[in-house]
Amino acid sequence: MTITTFATAGDGATSVLTHDVDFPDGCDVALKLSFYNGTGGPTAVDVNGTAAVADATNNDAQLWRAKNVAGGGATVTVTNFDASGTYLSGAIQDFPAGTLDTLEAVGNAYNNNGSDTKSITSTGGSPLIGDLVIAVDGRQATSVDSGFSTSFSQASGLGFEPGSGFYKTATADGAQTATFHNADSSNTTTIIAVYRAAVGSTHDAGGDLVSGASAISGTATRHVLHQSSGSLAAGAASVSGSAAHSTGLVTHEASGDLVAGAASVSGAAVDATGENVAIAAAVWAHQMPDGRTAGEILVETNLMAKELWRVHGLDITRPLVVATNSRAAGDQTQSITEAGGVVTVRRT
Repeated sequence: MTITTFATAGDGATSVLTHDVDFPDGCDVALKLSFYNGTGGPTAVDVNGTAAVADATNNDAQLWRAKNVAGGGATVTVTNFDASGTYLSGAIQDFPAGTLDTLEAVGNAYNNNGSDTKSITSTGGSPLIGDLVIAVDGRQATSVDSGFSTSFSQASGLGFEPGSGFYKTATADGAQTATFHNADSSNTTTIIAVYRAAVGSTHDAGGDLVSGASAISGTATRHVLHQSSGSLAAGAASVSGSAAHSTGLVTHEASGDLVAGAASVSGAAVDATGENVAIAAAVWAHQMPDGRTAGEILVETNLMAKELWRVHGLDITRPLVVATNSRAAGDQTQSITEAGGVVTVRRT
């Protein structure tokens, strides 16, 4: 994940921005904009040949999203409302493929409460723990509550438009809120959006998956297998807090029923007789939202785990060989490139 900040002064019909690195092939991109030209905001955004969509737009701030962006380029072209002179500030932020798959919920308001503290809360949808939350303020925010990280913060003056943008991983289910503390009480657009990753994709939040409770720590990469709440057979099973643990490749739910209305399963207590066979068969044959069965997803997950095991050199029969420009473990190979001090590792 790379974040590029920018501020332009007096652009005409278009503003051409350059990401700090070439976009990774297939990545998702969020463009957070604060703007002023006296008549209206940007009307179109192109991210290296992919047309972006405006998920939220208001008086002086916008949030744009592009999915499955082609690699090999770093250009973002913003079409402004007119050629009379446009001032933009903001951030370009790329994410792993599938991170911004679905706009789950959004909040968008022109906030004129006369205070230097302004809040925005998402509406609609069913945000879940682990979803990506992005917030934008049309003014510079000196701070934001609720654990957000800053993607850009532009002060007023010097011919630039002020604005700020933030992001975090949701640490609880339900509507998400951003509370901005501005340098003054001027009116401003406030935006918040909640994004659901695609099934089977990864989500790199740049920290712990759940701050302070992390079932997964370090880089916070997760595989999205189940996305709703409730029982496994109902299409559920998000792992949160200490609600689940894994032994080898078997996941055990610490509480509740494995199948809604059926017998509770504790530890590895499913055996090969009687009703339990039918219960297990129903679980693995259950069809997920993307059309695959739970059993098919398990096979894919096992393969991913095996590949991670090998690429870290843990398979004694396939030693990891690292060279200046590559890493290889058997038939799994990765290229290593460096540009401008940024090192990129990509599977080949």
